[in-house]
Amino acid sequence: GPACDRAYIPSQVASHEGALQTLTRLETATRDNGLLAQVRTLKGEVQRHLEQARAIQASLGGPS
Repeated sequence: GPACDRAYIPSQVASHEGALQTLTRLETATRDNGLLAQVRTLKGEVQRHLEQARAIQASLGGPS
């Protein structure tokens, strides 16, 4: 229910923020064009998920 959502969503926001930080480090460190393309694609997907999690968090009355 809503109480579970309010407890779960902050962990998802934090996890996605951490994943973006890691992907940003990989993006600047890699010299392989194929890997760079994959990192950039994944980074975009993680960013979209983070935005969705933040929107859900805001709708539940948490930080936006």
